[in-house]
Amino acid sequence: PMGEHRTNLRRRTLKGGTISTPIGIIECVVRNISDTGACIEVGSSTGIPDDFRLIIKPENIADLVVCNGVGRPKSG
Repeated sequence: PMGEHRTNLRRRTLKGGTISTPIGIIECVVRNISDTGACIEVGSSTGIPDDFRLIIKPENIADLVVCNGVGRPKSG
């Protein structure tokens, strides 16, 4: 799309996922994925730390994801 600046192609997907943090787990949906990132959808981003493990189902692929805040809703 116009204005797209990604260097890696995103592949559309619709898979269940789990965000694993030291304080618990949060269910999510993985909307698209690339070699360098993923777009996930959660009911609320409250409580999701900057660093977390994303487990993609049903493959049970686990990756350490470092979130830089891009795409997070602005608070306040």
